[in-house]
This record gives sequence, C-alpha cells and structure tokens, in this order.
Amino acid sequence: MPYYIETSLSDSRSVSKDFVPEITYRQQVFIDGDGPRPPDVSAELPTGLRVGKPRKGATPHILGWSLGPWIVSTRVKEIIDELEPGVHTSIPLTLTAEKTGEPFDTYHLLLATPIVDALDADHTDWHRGEPAQGLSSFGRIALKGEAIAGRHLWKLPSPHIQKYFCSDELRTRLVSEKLDGWRMARKCLVTD
Repeated sequence: MPYYIETSLSDSRSVSKDFVPEITYRQQVFIDGDGPRPPDVSAELPTGLRVGKPRKGATPHILGWSLGPWIVSTRVKEIIDELEPGVHTSIPLTLTAEKTGEPFDTYHLLLATPIVDALDADHTDWHRGEPAQGLSSFGRIALKGEAIAGRHLWKLPSPHIQKYFCSDELRTRLVSEKLDGWRMARKCLVTD
C-alpha cells in the first residue's frame, strides 16, 4: 500500500535550513519540477545547506519543504537507490552548522523525482468535492496499481506536481531504521 508523503509535524525535530549559495524561490521550485530545468537553474544548483539544530536529537535524515525539494542523508539515498537502481538523480550537499558555519555531514539533494500519472480521479476525494479544488486534505487518494507497480518514490504530474508518494517497502525500511523527516501516515487506495 503506498503512502502520501508530507513533512514531519514534529516541532522538536524541525530545523531551519537555507541553501548555500542562496537560491531564488523560482530556482527552488525548478530543482524538482516537472520539466527540464532552465539553464539558470541548472547552472546555479546549491552546493551546501546551512542547517539549524533541532531542539531534540540530531539532524533529521530527511529535510525539505512541504512542496519539495527533498534533501536526504546518505543512508536514505542508499535505500532509495537500492530499491530503484539508476532511477533517482541527486547532488551532494555539504551540511554546515547555522551558528558556526562548520561542516558536519553530507546529504543529497534529490533532483527530478520520477513523475507517475497514477492518480485515479474517479476514486479520489477532492477538496469541496471538486477536482478543480485539488486533493482533499484528509480524504482518500486513489492510485492506479498498474502505474505504480515497482515504484518506490514518485510524484504526480501537473496540476498535482508537488504531491509525493512512497511504496510500503520504502516506508517500512525508513521506519525500521528510524530515518525520520517524512510523515507517511496517510495510506492510499490502490485501484485496478
């Protein structure tokens, strides 16, 4: 059963984060967008991430914004690459401490997450009952089983481009190794 991915809701584990060098919001959107990155975006991909310290524990293994892009620890990247070899592209980012500027780890910025046209609109709950209003915040999301067979991390095409999903297997691996940062509590319905 696939899961809808959201950012973690844990206030004690969230961190501030800024790309180094700083990038524009437009560049951030195109990093994991649905088409080819414009030349100015590809030429200016970040090389680092300045990260604040969470109130509890170490830096989460998955960082990002509610609409992406996602930055993952080396272990998370290894699991994704093991489940889907040769599918995902990423670049390394040096994590530096917000207060001192000292480097402390290397994470990976996911680029071009695969887009899978898997939404089964007839069995999905819509905000205010209207597809034009977008997916319901708490209702059912139905995905076509044939479209997601063998997939482990993907997102939907426009207009739902920033909706990310993972397989039960990927979720199980992340949870079993306590690799935090994503909230994967909302199960999706799989249809034929």
